[in-house]
Amino acid sequence: MKKFEFCTATRLGLVALLLISFSGPATAQSGTDACHVYLVDVKAAEKAYQSLSPNAPAADQAKALSSVMKILGEFSTKVGEEELTTRSYPFPDSKLVVTASVFYTDESMPADSVTLAIVVSDKALKDALQAPNNAVAEVNYTDSTKIVRVRKYLDVNGRLYLIGLQCNSKSGSK
Repeated sequence: MKKFEFCTATRLGLVALLLISFSGPATAQSGTDACHVYLVDVKAAEKAYQSLSPNAPAADQAKALSSVMKILGEFSTKVGEEELTTRSYPFPDSKLVVTASVFYTDESMPADSVTLAIVVSDKALKDALQAPNNAVAEVNYTDSTKIVRVRKYLDVNGRLYLIGLQCNSKSGSK
């Protein structure tokens, strides 16, 4: 990918993340986190982005990109020691499957932590954390944790996509 295209894709990814932060599902009941898997067609997002004026406000950018972003699925996790939640969703217009996993533990970092992983493969997997070519993020999980996100760019059938998993944490949900 050329430098200009990469910079544009990165900028689109950041705008998409802003959109997702404001449009994500509401936090679930105590003891759970609300998560969703999302997909952005980068080429379509680039066209939407280019249709905006150079100094368009973030809200206008988010509105323009909302038509090119899909929420593939939403799910709740059970917050607890050694709890793993995994969900799989079909990747649109392909035979691929997106698998997302969320894992809570107190053994990986000096305090409680949550690990998110996402992977796209030819079948649903039991655990995206152990899959090759996945994207993984781990953070300390405290009462101050609000949003945790993992994402990656992926070429499918000659098109570039931004695929991600975001979990919104309920403060004090542990």
